[in-house]
Amino acid sequence: MIHLTRRVGPVRKFYAVVQWMPTVAREGQFRFVVNTRENDFEPPHVHVWVGSEDVCRIELNGGSFMDEPPPGEYRNILQAYARHVDVIRRTWDEIHHR
Repeated sequence: MIHLTRRVGPVRKFYAVVQWMPTVAREGQFRFVVNTRENDFEPPHVHVWVGSEDVCRIELNGGSFMDEPPPGEYRNILQAYARHVDVIRRTWDEIHHR
C-alpha cells in the first residue's frame, strides 16, 4: 500500500492508494509482480522486475517467456520462477477471479 500525504491547514491527511501491481514473490534481484489491471486478451502471466525496471513477462500456462529476458538471465529467471510458481499462479487466480 502506498500512502500519499497532503497538508490541509495545520492537519496532515493521509490518502491510501491501492497498489495495482503487487509483488507476489522475490528471489535475489528478481521481483515477480501480478498486474491487477491486465487486458482480457492476454494470457495469464507474471511480470519480472529487476530494480525499478519491468524486464520481461512469463506466461503462466506454459512457463515460457513472452518477452526476451535480459542477456545472461534466462536460466536464473526461470529457476527463480520455478521455485515460486505455485504462489504466483494462486495469487494470479485470486486477483483475476479464476
